[in-house]
Amino acid sequence: MYVNILIFFKENLSRPGIILIGGDNLKNIILLGVPRAGKSTFAKMLVKEFPSYNILQDDAIIGAYLSASEDLQSKRQQDKEYTSITLDMQLAREISKRTFECSIKYEPTLNYLLDTKSLSVEDAHQYKQKGNIVIVFGYPRITAEECFHNIVKYDTEEDWTYIEPGWRLMRYCKAYTEDSKKFEKDAKKFHLKFVDTSYNREAVLNELLEWVKKQLTVKYIRKS
Repeated sequence: MYVNILIFFKENLSRPGIILIGGDNLKNIILLGVPRAGKSTFAKMLVKEFPSYNILQDDAIIGAYLSASEDLQSKRQQDKEYTSITLDMQLAREISKRTFECSIKYEPTLNYLLDTKSLSVEDAHQYKQKGNIVIVFGYPRITAEECFHNIVKYDTEEDWTYIEPGWRLMRYCKAYTEDSKKFEKDAKKFHLKFVDTSYNREAVLNELLEWVKKQLTVKYIRKS
């Protein structure tokens, strides 16, 4: 049995006659949404509760690929910035999808948690139909100015936004708040769980953690 399951159900294990089975069959999880909406924070919360999960973070995967590809690096430095970004986004989506799918294909006994901003809601819907848990994140209730303030307030040196100039970060915030509204609309259309982290993020994420625990079906039987 995985240690995380034993910890999570320790109250059941402490009762006489209870034995836990099926603890190694956790569902894979996809966390999808705009940057700085709480996906990575929630991924860490999940792994703390369920250590058997392996985080696949597409920022790291895609960043490693781009840094290793001289051709793509040169494209990003060309004057046609919009075309380069479009190509990168298409590539990012495919890398994120194939990393997740290949991980499951080649190591199906492991549990995976994909932290991504690159997948479309349509992609996520297909994964849900295959039995995975899908959670869409966004902050559709705040303005771009509020988004900017929140990022600056909580930025650390480890965050990629830490070194961004203010004018560029504001441009990102305008896009992220608009994208959040689209994510919310699309999540509703495909019947996916949408998590609004516009306000009270800590409470929202704690409530979400309890919801995920209920989705992770674990069987246990009573000893005869």
